[in-house]
Amino acid sequence: QPVTMTTDSDQPTSADGSCCEQQQQQQQQQHIKRPMNPFMVWAQTRRKVIAAENPKLHNSDISRRLGEEWRTLPDKEKQPFRDEASRLKSEHRAAHPDYKYQPKCKKRPASTQQQSDSSGEDCGDHQNLQQLAKHPKLQDSEINCKKLDQSTAE
Repeated sequence: QPVTMTTDSDQPTSADGSCCEQQQQQQQQQHIKRPMNPFMVWAQTRRKVIAAENPKLHNSDISRRLGEEWRTLPDKEKQPFRDEASRLKSEHRAAHPDYKYQPKCKKRPASTQQQSDSSGEDCGDHQNLQQLAKHPKLQDSEINCKKLDQSTAE
């Protein structure tokens, strides 16, 4: 059982200084989820079927299969899911008129974070582009960090 301490604000925290579970639950309850896109609407039920047929299959493998299946589906079969996603989006807009999607930056290791803080990069885009440029299939492509630097400078 974690040791509970109090801080100046008299809110209990665990020994490692993280927020207590109640605060995390409150934040999660206040968070407004994005409406599902057509793929997510389709994958929600299809994932259950694949998981039932292949109980030992890892979630990442299921996701890979779902992506492959979705890409091969004809537009005619995708249309009902597009319609449902559109309906969900309209409902979401009506329920949350001031909602604006605000992606959270992924936390990076301390050493990488220090480097990016000094250069003024944001949200890991620069780092992701560097990783993409190292990919063997993209070695000769136009993608590189200099292009990113030029586009952000304009």
